[in-house]
Amino acid sequence: NGVSVINYELEKNATVALSVYDITGKKVAGQNVGEQSTGKHSIHFNSNDLAAGVYTYSLTVGKNTTSTMKMVVIK
Repeated sequence: NGVSVINYELEKNATVALSVYDITGKKVAGQNVGEQSTGKHSIHFNSNDLAAGVYTYSLTVGKNTTSTMKMVVIK
């Protein structure tokens, strides 16, 4: 259905943003989630506008970027 669910947990309240990059490192999508409270959360990312392929994504929590993860889009 073109929707990926990205789960994460916050140790303290923070502003969260998602960034998605193609294989060359170019940012191809992003989503500002906004201020979130401590605890477990999920982002539903719609990948329908992306071509099939391998992408990386990272979450920015406050001013820190978390580790980068891979995502495969299959059409």
